[in-house]
Amino acid sequence: MKSIQEELACRRLPDLMSLKGQKIVTEQDWADKCSEMRRILSQELYGFPPFRECRTEGRMVKESADSYGGKARSQTILLQLGTSRGVCSFPFELTLPKAVKCPPVFLSITGYPVNYLTEELIDNGYAVASVFYQDIMPDRPEAELEGIGRIIEKIPYIGWGKIAMWAYGVNRITDYLMTREFIDTGRIAVAGHSRLGKTALLCGAMDSRYSLIISAGSGAGGAALFRGKRGEQIEDLSRHWFCGNISKYDCHPEQLPFDQHFLLALAAPRRLYISGASRDDWADPFSEFLSCAAASPAYEFLGLKGLVHHGFPDCGQLLHDGHIAYHVREGTHAMTREDWHAYMRYRERWHV
Repeated sequence: MKSIQEELACRRLPDLMSLKGQKIVTEQDWADKCSEMRRILSQELYGFPPFRECRTEGRMVKESADSYGGKARSQTILLQLGTSRGVCSFPFELTLPKAVKCPPVFLSITGYPVNYLTEELIDNGYAVASVFYQDIMPDRPEAELEGIGRIIEKIPYIGWGKIAMWAYGVNRITDYLMTREFIDTGRIAVAGHSRLGKTALLCGAMDSRYSLIISAGSGAGGAALFRGKRGEQIEDLSRHWFCGNISKYDCHPEQLPFDQHFLLALAAPRRLYISGASRDDWADPFSEFLSCAAASPAYEFLGLKGLVHHGFPDCGQLLHDGHIAYHVREGTHAMTREDWHAYMRYRERWHV
């Protein structure tokens, strides 16, 4: 059986720790490498935002002073974004536990209008900001002029896809959260599953304000390496989620000028948590694990521990010793209560 390093060598990944053919040795070298990785990922996979300036304004439109049986205070915030092309708005929910004065936050990107685990999270002392991703931009190929699409100009090939649009909207929620005195703005974790796990990773790669980035079952275009991946391939990806340039690499991942360890490395020096499920072959948890291992040199360069492991873990084993955390649980493609409790254990251990 191959070791993890042997498996990574077989995948022939682009070198994370070199820039223009030279080994990275200084902090400026690493900063330049990060800029290059963001450019490559935007140009070839996620797309570039089509504007430079955007006005953000949040307004509370509903409040419950005694939600969840009186344990919390809940607010509906309407966030308005404005560019030179017009304005759009979308809501998100902010729930604050009464028992904690200045709670850390889970910023949860959800596939449903309500986060079904909000009560459990507030019971454990966390505030929850929850946004239904389709309120930011509908998840339909033909929905080009809805949501954020109203305020942008569509750019062929390199214009942003919907993963980047959703991530941009979530980062604007973070703008609002950073102005709130009643939460711990230094401890905001962004979290998502599947296509929203891809989104959470991009949120963290493009915005340094998150203390923890959590991605579950994100697969291709998320945490998993493209090279050598099982299940979902480049040609299987929904085209409207990504920029047009990604089509150049259909059936040829070996030609990519990057792989997804670049995306994960952009979380450094902040903490990163990747999780998967044993029967989620489409996402391929082993390729997600390998990506964590391949991103670890970025953390080590900064004097931190990346993924601490002794090989691919057993189901239920929590790899929590490093700045990159990982677990795979028994089961199928989902973000379960078991996953959330593992994330909370990690946050509690490292006060992140």
